Parts: sequence; C-alpha cells; structure tokens
Amino acid sequence: FWVGTCGKTRRWQNPAEDPDSGVVVYHSGEMLQAGKPSCVLQRGPETFCNTTNTPESWFLIDFGKNRSIIPHKYTLRHDKNHGYYLRNWVFQGSNDELLWTTFAQYIEDESLNAPMQSCSWDLPNAERITKGYRFFRVKTTGKNSGGDHDLMLAGFELYGFLEEYHDRSMERPEDKSHSFSRANALFEAVQVRVWGVAEQKYIEFSCYAGR
Repeated sequence: FWVGTCGKTRRWQNPAEDPDSGVVVYHSGEMLQAGKPSCVLQRGPETFCNTTNTPESWFLIDFGKNRSIIPHKYTLRHDKNHGYYLRNWVFQGSNDELLWTTFAQYIEDESLNAPMQSCSWDLPNAERITKGYRFFRVKTTGKNSGGDHDLMLAGFELYGFLEEYHDRSMERPEDKSHSFSRANALFEAVQVRVWGVAEQKYIEFSCYAGR
C-alpha cells in the first residue's frame, strides 16, 4: 500500500503496473498459464493468475534497488480457480537472486481452501531476522491440493520494516549504526526510514498489496 500510494500521497495503484515504482513481479517458466505477473499484487476484482504445471514453480517480487524490507509476516491470496490450492512451499528472501534465505517452509498446509481466499502467516523466529531484503519469493516444494504443480497467486501482502532510499544518487548506508529498532513499531506495521532528505523521518503503515 505504501509503495502503491507513493507514501500515501495518491490513490492506490498496483505498483507492478506503475513504471515509476521500481516494483517488478517475475515468475518461473517462459509464460504464465493464466493472468499476468502484476496480478500477484492485485487488490481488486477476482482474477486468474497461475504458473504452468511445473515442479518448483515460483513468483518473485522485486521491491526495487532503493528498498530493503525486514519481514515479520506475509499474506497470500489464492486466485479465482476452484481447487489447486497451495499446500507445499517456501517463503524466501534475497538481495542478489542467487543466495536465498528461507524464512519458512510449509508441508501440506491446508490454510487456503477457496477461490480468492487469503491467509496470513507469522514468520517463525522473526525477531532473529535483522537483515533487510530486496527480493521475495514464494516457491512450491510439492504438489497443490489438486495433485499438480501450478502455483495460483492473486494477492501478496508483506509486513515488517521497510527502509527506503529516496535520493537515487546516494549509496545505501552500510554502517550498522544506521539500523533502527523494532521495539517502536506496531505489530503488523512497517516503519520507514527515508534517506536522502534533510531530515530522517519515520512513518508507520500497513504494507499490503492484495486483500
């Protein structure tokens, strides 16, 4: 929501459909079986969005080179299809798309059971996640409820700490003294540190892109 509204300064727009947002959605395989990549961040009407029937199918959200997110919780929403609900997957983060950190793994999870249904998961040991990530990926590790490997996803929501760097000419600070405390943030909220301005400011917001 924060990215889609440019910091609550405009009406929400799907960030994956806004060329100025820096947010891009990628998927496994050469093409989707239904829908388009931006549907993963859909907040509106019912839609179809799924990969082909291929093992280890995935969707990847790139939040852009000027953003880093420390995740605490996330939400997934099934698409319009009846059946083929997600059951086996991992939720991962990366900063280079080569090395992936697995935040959580699910085996025969039956939380999603209806078209356009959404469900949220707290990340285990979230307090130990101290590093921010640019890329986030949902990847299947087994079959869905229909016995296939299609990944159906028409909504994604992320909670945690977001650090944005608004001055694109600035390098991201490496000094750990620049890090900020989680203790002041609300549960299911994101705290934003804005760099490249005369004054550092903090904003709490619900960061989601798919109810």
